[in-house]
Amino acid sequence: MRAIIILVSILSCCSAADVVLNEVELGPPEGSGEWVELYNTGNESVMIGGWCVRIMDESWIGEICIPEGVLIEPHGFYVAPGRKEWMHNKSGVVQLIDDAGNIVDESPLRTDTLANDMTWGRYPDGRDTDTAGDWGYMMGTMGAPNTISVKV
Repeated sequence: MRAIIILVSILSCCSAADVVLNEVELGPPEGSGEWVELYNTGNESVMIGGWCVRIMDESWIGEICIPEGVLIEPHGFYVAPGRKEWMHNKSGVVQLIDDAGNIVDESPLRTDTLANDMTWGRYPDGRDTDTAGDWGYMMGTMGAPNTISVKV
């Protein structure tokens, strides 16, 4: 029993800083909901059960709670689905909050009013230099590596 407790502690505390916001759908096509993709940049699995994703748009806040037991494998993804009925200005700041209430990651203010499959994402996955330049407007790749398409 003690070995299990130690293993859970190692998985949940040591790599938490390695999980970042990776892609955000703020303006989904009609009939779809918003979503936020998380990415584990580290080489250890991270337990994210009990964490929350928060989208804040002026006075509106949408919160997505991650169920207990969710684990992100190294260099893996987790998609947190929002609610289809959310109504706001299709812009916002997104925060990732751990189970202790700490802000682990935060996006700059982003807007997506086109109601299409384009999203705001980091390229390459997990890029985190704490600048707005970490984020680009790209074709959505929910749950998969972000790519940038170039027309020639």
